Amino acid sequence: LEDPLLSINKAYFNVPDGGNVTDCEGYPFIYAAAFANRFGPTDLGTAKCLFLLDFSRTSARSEPHKAVILGVLVGCLHGFVGAVLVVWCVWMWHSRRTKRKRTNLTQLGTTSLPGMEMVDGNTALRRFTLDEIKRATRNFSRDNIIGMGGYGNVYKGILEDGSEVAFKRFKNCSAAGEEAFVHEVEVIASVKHVNLLALRGYCTVTGPFEAHQRIIVCDLMRNGSLYDHLFGSGMKKLSWPIRQKITLGMARGLAYLHHGVQPAIIHRDIKASNILVDETFEPKLADFGLAKFTAEGLTHLSTRVAGTLGYVAPEYALYGQLSERSDVYSFGVVLLEILSGKKAIIPNDHSYETLLLTDWAWSLVREGRLLDVIEEAMPELGAKDEIEKYVLVAILCSHPVAYARPTMDQLIKILENDCPVPSIPDRPFPLLAHFDDKEMSMSITGLRDTPKSAEQHTLVHKSDHPVQNDGDKGVISES
Repeated sequence: LEDPLLSINKAYFNVPDGGNVTDCEGYPFIYAAAFANRFGPTDLGTAKCLFLLDFSRTSARSEPHKAVILGVLVGCLHGFVGAVLVVWCVWMWHSRRTKRKRTNLTQLGTTSLPGMEMVDGNTALRRFTLDEIKRATRNFSRDNIIGMGGYGNVYKGILEDGSEVAFKRFKNCSAAGEEAFVHEVEVIASVKHVNLLALRGYCTVTGPFEAHQRIIVCDLMRNGSLYDHLFGSGMKKLSWPIRQKITLGMARGLAYLHHGVQPAIIHRDIKASNILVDETFEPKLADFGLAKFTAEGLTHLSTRVAGTLGYVAPEYALYGQLSERSDVYSFGVVLLEILSGKKAIIPNDHSYETLLLTDWAWSLVREGRLLDVIEEAMPELGAKDEIEKYVLVAILCSHPVAYARPTMDQLIKILENDCPVPSIPDRPFPLLAHFDDKEMSMSITGLRDTPKSAEQHTLVHKSDHPVQNDGDKGVISES
């Protein structure tokens, strides 16, 4: 590049190339002119005046460039701050939501009792020793057995403080599933409701000379189960107000499992022998041994079928699809048992075929004979409109199509208020007609009842729940 002083020299002094500009006699005059200028020799206007060099344009051109850079930096800073705020808000929302879920699921008392052990940070649950349980049950005496079933035996016992409890002793246990068992016990203990059976504690131990032990401790229900009062020999017929009270309590307990805790709990084995009643006939839902949690965001669970034939929803029995509406179906079957005094599976004395209670009741309702569903000679029978409403609710809940059934929240509004019963869609088929002989014997291997065993209920009724019938110690119920 050419030296700027040489270019100035050529323009103003007309000296040859290579000349020494410092020898020029014009320089003193230039400096003098610069000092004489009112702006002074350092001002850019002086350079423009003397040498026609406009340095202000370069500076002006740099101003927009600086503004753009400054704007980009300010925009990036605002974007970063905004992103941080968004992330913080999402994190706070998620934290509060998780905390609410934990609070809903862990509704426990704050008082501690002697011998109380904290299973985790949220659940206070007593862990019994095997020696304590042996003393309470007189070393698992056969005289203390009040229930027998597929899961094991139930023993009555008296704790050291004098309280009567029931010990459910599981059989064929393995230490491999210890963590899952303890977790399930914690969940059971954390769910508190007046219509759910309370859990007092548990015991897990492996002895040197005996198999692995798993035992849960529940309140003892001396008034037995709904099955005992509906089908037990020598039992008085329940009055309509008591049947209505049991129905509403059962609905509230099930609604709490579905809508009162997060994630929702599906019972999977609602039946008459799992509905225990206290001295005032307040119902308690028992047997959470099959309770599972629905994964958040899923409409149903596909899982191995487990339950009792006659109470199991068709979509669960046929396809293994489990949802809250599967429990609604079982509720409808139990309600039909309460109303009719008949069992979920009606044996036919003249043939090997059996009839589901739901199909029998639907055949009457379709003909407009709603009151024929009601058990004969029921004491203190209520108003006709009220009874017919309960019949329609039972038919709607036990509909073979899942989407036709109401939720438990909707059901409580119908039962407790003057809300009308929704219209009932036609039933596409009788349930047992949808099974062939092979499916009846093989595809529902998880079901713990068969049509044949249902007939045996009139002779021996076994239970794996904490119930006691003082009038007939040998009457113990089935799971």
